[in-house]
Amino acid sequence: MARYIRYLKNRIRLDRRTFILYTVLRALVLFCMIRQIFVRNYEGVGICLLSLLLFLAPSFMEDNLEIEIPPLFEGIIYLFIFAAEILGEVDNFYINLPGWDTMLHTINGFLCAAVGFSLIDLLNRHSKRIQLSPLYLCLVAFCFSMTVGVCWEFIECAGDLFFGQDMQKDFIVRQFQSVTLDPTHSQIPIAVKDIEKTVIYTASGKTYTISGGYLDIGILDTMKDLMVNFIGALVFSLFGYRYLKKAGRNPARYAKIAENLIVRAVDKNGKPVKTVPVEEDAPLPEEKTETENLSEQDKESGQGGKTEDKGTEKKEEQCPAPVEEEQKDRKGHLRRLDRKLVSSGHVLDFYHDVMELPDGKKEIWDFVAHRKKGGACVVPVLPDEKILLIRQFRPAIGRETLELPAGAKNSYEEDTEVTALRELEEETGYTCDQLTPLLKLQTATAWCDESTAVYLAKPVEKKGAQQLDEAEEISLESYSPEELKRRIESGEIQDSKTVAGILAYLLEQKED
Repeated sequence: MARYIRYLKNRIRLDRRTFILYTVLRALVLFCMIRQIFVRNYEGVGICLLSLLLFLAPSFMEDNLEIEIPPLFEGIIYLFIFAAEILGEVDNFYINLPGWDTMLHTINGFLCAAVGFSLIDLLNRHSKRIQLSPLYLCLVAFCFSMTVGVCWEFIECAGDLFFGQDMQKDFIVRQFQSVTLDPTHSQIPIAVKDIEKTVIYTASGKTYTISGGYLDIGILDTMKDLMVNFIGALVFSLFGYRYLKKAGRNPARYAKIAENLIVRAVDKNGKPVKTVPVEEDAPLPEEKTETENLSEQDKESGQGGKTEDKGTEKKEEQCPAPVEEEQKDRKGHLRRLDRKLVSSGHVLDFYHDVMELPDGKKEIWDFVAHRKKGGACVVPVLPDEKILLIRQFRPAIGRETLELPAGAKNSYEEDTEVTALRELEEETGYTCDQLTPLLKLQTATAWCDESTAVYLAKPVEKKGAQQLDEAEEISLESYSPEELKRRIESGEIQDSKTVAGILAYLLEQKED
């Protein structure tokens, strides 16, 4: 109970609207349960109790699985439970309101696809061994939703067969085809059309008359439910595919929608987990190359250079190299012959490059490969035209720095605009509807392949609280562009991406 109370407090802090929705729906369920007690409808009381328990499911999953369900997604879950159990079962909307069951099955297909997508996406992002393509991930999410839909139809069929229920709602049809009516038993379907009424006689002597046609026992209802479940699952799968592929003219818009529908992993303190998994299809350099197979005599005479360069090109065609090189014969010029992995880290890999100098001599050069090829940086401009910056301690230089919000990509293929929007929201609590590219930086071209895309976010608006990692201690400060220019000139601001981003913004303002 203490954990649940703590969860509710966190919900109030994170999203007040979702908490208000939860409170209102819970109160309505309690009111409905009291009403059912007075009318002595104990089945309705049981449904109300079940609804209250289902309302606890999101918090239970968040607390035990260390995930965060986005507020919009959580609100849809609460509304779905209320609509299905209270309005549908207790208030008989399934019977009195045509299309109610169809609508809920469509939403169920959409929600289950979102759940399946989130589960596989979490595995995809945080596993070192499993990396699925966007198409395959969405296909799995779609199949997950359809499997849930089929299992539910099994439950409805079992309820009708073994417990005397009518969960598979019946339809009155005016025609059908059946090979059972074929007197020759030749599998020829006999069509019965324009049925006016059906009379049913029981062994006890009771007679039931069905006016308007023939009573279809649940078959059409099952097919209809699976069809709309298919539609809901397909819609979300297509959306998920576009989100992963960053299709469209505004990737940030898809990222903003996705964060409201896709579950994220969090740590024990409820902060988003940032991991950099090893992707099998990521362009990591090979530890061994064809140079190791050359004889020492070839190395000394320099005869193996051209063959080895071609071998390197072949590998780069299969898997892009960490360093973009001109694909041409550089014999007689500076060129790389070999690359050997020395040490592998969580974000960076350290290599020794065998370099051939223009005079034919060979040297060992250090090279650092960024596993995700870098990240993104944002210049956030407030409505009062001041620029929002963060102040944090940097252990590498042993002091605090004043920087623009920035961070690494979560995966090699992640769009830098998505990275920029995520880092802006996590480090500052602000967001922006539209990001504008300013420039792209190469951090250290001599020995590293890391790149940083710088975006302008103008204007930014407050969205919520910062979502910092355990090791992050970040405070927010804002300054006018002129003040930041003075701080750059005085040497107070030395972070390269911050200097470049601010100066690029000032240059753009001057041109405007």
